[in-house]
Amino acid sequence: MIGTCANLHDSTFPVDAYNASPRISTHKERFSRCSHAYILTSCSAKEMIRLIDANKMRFHILDWLQTYLGNISLTLQPFWLDPPLAYQGSQCKDLDGITTFGRSMP
Repeated sequence: MIGTCANLHDSTFPVDAYNASPRISTHKERFSRCSHAYILTSCSAKEMIRLIDANKMRFHILDWLQTYLGNISLTLQPFWLDPPLAYQGSQCKDLDGITTFGRSMP
């Protein structure tokens, strides 16, 4: 998970630290964290497709689907990256004064 919402983070990550070092941590017990960006290995993607095909479930929300698949899989392992590399648009601040920041693409 390289993005987040709801200010979820690893409990050991110092969110108040100005210069905290980035951290990758595993979270099998809490697979998703309301993420907005993901990176999958080809092996993980194949396992997710296999599980979806074998379980014939119907989810419309990716976070819920990933959490469900992570709970039933013996092989899928999520990693959280803190601080996030991607944010939901409503959580962003334009600190660099980028002229296109905040505009929607047609």
